[in-house]
Amino acid sequence: MASQALLTNSNSLKLEDYEAGANLVLNSTNIGNNAQALDYAFNYLYEPGTAGKPGISQGYAAYFAASRAVLSTMPVQFNLDGSPGPWTALRSFADTGNKVYQTLAAQNALGPFVDPTAAATGTYTYPGNATNKSFANNSGNTDTLSGAIIGTTAALVIVVVAITGGSITSVVVDGVTATLDASGVNGDAVAIYSALVGAGANTRTVTVNYSGAGFQNREFYVLTVRNLASNLVRTHSAGNQQNTAAVDVTKGALVLAISSRGTNFGPTSGVLTPSVSLPATATVASDIASGGGTAAMGMFNSSFSSKIFSVSATAGNIIAVATYR
Repeated sequence: MASQALLTNSNSLKLEDYEAGANLVLNSTNIGNNAQALDYAFNYLYEPGTAGKPGISQGYAAYFAASRAVLSTMPVQFNLDGSPGPWTALRSFADTGNKVYQTLAAQNALGPFVDPTAAATGTYTYPGNATNKSFANNSGNTDTLSGAIIGTTAALVIVVVAITGGSITSVVVDGVTATLDASGVNGDAVAIYSALVGAGANTRTVTVNYSGAGFQNREFYVLTVRNLASNLVRTHSAGNQQNTAAVDVTKGALVLAISSRGTNFGPTSGVLTPSVSLPATATVASDIASGGGTAAMGMFNSSFSSKIFSVSATAGNIIAVATYR
């Protein structure tokens, strides 16, 4: 269902499960003497609310929650009076106290789920490695890029960093201490930082500080984002992910990945179980290490929303992913 949900969401369609539910078929006229059948029928299947036993409404509730977790929709069977599909929802004894009916009615009241989130807006820029990338290998613990192109207007500046040993401790952009949005460590270390900077010169100074970085290969990239919603939302991968990291994605959001020793990000690598039938993520920009196989950076833009979105790097040792909308 998850793969189909991605397709329907990306095309503003609605995914419906044709048939799901539970039933009881009896082929004996002597059911009055079958206590197990009666208990199933009256206390589990129909749940009149008088027996005090958990019943199938809990199964329905779990099913609904799982469906919405992958951004799909309610099954047509659970719509009353056969609308919009051919199946009529279950109505049975004492509707007002029927837990099954109450569960279905509450789900129907939510309406169909067709990813109502408006597409995220934003202008994402990576000016290129001539001005906005730094590679170093020396005895120091600080690298500075004094001519990073940021632009004269206010922006969210994102700095993605990788190092083959030691730790990444902080990032400062035009005098503003950046916020750590995502990170990972596996011998190598990777991190994604962001800072809101005001209007100023077209080029600004970006400083990355390390610990134990002496003669390690380290590299960072400087990106800018503008025209985001006033209530900036960030999501990020968690833990020390190797090669592949999962993250919640909203359609239109910027998906940013950094991988140590990585060699490439493909434009459809963001989709779990990639295939030609799934919607692709557009590549905004990417860059690969200029020396020593230090890092690969990828910027992507998703046309769909997903809670099972993953980003994979070819080769690579450790990966971090963050999204911005």
